[in-house]
Amino acid sequence: YKKLSNIKIVPFGEIIKNLINGFDYRDFTEEGLTYLRVSNIKPFEFNLKGVKKIKPDFDINKKIELEKGNLLLTRKGTFGVALTLNKDEDFVICSEIFKIELLENINSKFIEIILNSDIGQTQFDKYKIGAIMGSLSQEAVKQIKIPIPSIETQNKIVQIMENAYNLKKSKEIEAKQLLEEAKQEVENIILNGESNEG
Repeated sequence: YKKLSNIKIVPFGEIIKNLINGFDYRDFTEEGLTYLRVSNIKPFEFNLKGVKKIKPDFDINKKIELEKGNLLLTRKGTFGVALTLNKDEDFVICSEIFKIELLENINSKFIEIILNSDIGQTQFDKYKIGAIMGSLSQEAVKQIKIPIPSIETQNKIVQIMENAYNLKKSKEIEAKQLLEEAKQEVENIILNGESNEG
C-alpha cells in the first residue's frame, strides 16, 4: 500500500479485545432464535431471507451473546465479510462466523469499512487457508494490517459511508457511482493523513 502518512498501522489482533467462533447447530425449528449463517451476512447489512431458527431453550454460552458494536466476520465460504451490529440482537452465530469485540477507542463501523474494502479483502485472500474453499483462522485474522487514524477521522469516514449507503437505498440508479465516490473519498482520507490542513 501507499505510505499512510500520520496514520499508524497495526495488526488487527492489537485492537481486538475478544475473538470467538460461533457454534455448530443443526436442529432447526419453525420458531425461536435467529441462527445466522454466512449467507445472512452481507457487507453493511443482514440478509435474513430464509434465515434458520433454533430452540430458544438451548443453553447459549454467554460469550456469544451479540451486543451493539460487536463486529461479525465470516470465516468460511464467502469469507472476509464484515458487519457491525447497530443494536443488541437475539441472534446466534454459526461456527463459520467470528464475533469480534474491539477496544474502546475504535469505531467498529470504521473497521467494518476497512475489512470490506480492498485493504482488507486483499489481505484476507493472502492469509486464507485452502485454495478451493478458502477459510480464515483466528490467527490469520489477527495478522491483518489495519490503518488506525484518530477517532475523529474514523467517525468522519463512517459518516461518509453511511450517507452514501443511505442514498444508495433511496436512489438505486446512482448507487454504484455514489458508493464508488465515497470509497475514493475514504481512501484519500486514509492515504493522505488526517486532513488536508498544512
